Amino acid sequence: MHSPCSGNTNRFLKKRFGVERLAYSAHSYGVKSGLTAMLTFWLTFRKGQKTFENYMDCKFYLENLFGRKVDLVMKTRLKTRFRPYILGEVIYA
Repeated sequence: MHSPCSGNTNRFLKKRFGVERLAYSAHSYGVKSGLTAMLTFWLTFRKGQKTFENYMDCKFYLENLFGRKVDLVMKTRLKTRFRPYILGEVIYA
């Protein structure tokens, strides 16, 4: 699986929202119409750039880009015991 974010998008996220590192994972789940991929993005912000505004603007930008809701999770919020399992499956943009 490759990253859904092009180099230009990744550079834009870094410049506009202060994103230091972005990772991606997709999981399928069943709905009445079939399987749907849920997009989850894991990110860290550059020092001094971790603000509620940057977080929400980044989330809205990604949702607009992919035309669906996305989960946007700061890697620092991930419990230490789960990190190896979850981050071992992500793709870095």
